[in-house]
Amino acid sequence: MPEALEIAQAGLSLPGHCGYDFAIWTSDLAQGLGQPGLALRASTIAFNVAIARLTDFR
Repeated sequence: MPEALEIAQAGLSLPGHCGYDFAIWTSDLAQGLGQPGLALRASTIAFNVAIARLTDFR
């Protein structure tokens, strides 16, 4: 699983339509593997993606 976390961490900066879901998945994986810093970073990215979508919706 640590390899999956490395790949997920690299993927957080990639553009695309799945950013929110990917960031949430990465956050959950990082939390489960005892990486709270990465979990927080991924959650922050998910939050920012959600805010951007909300702004686009308005």
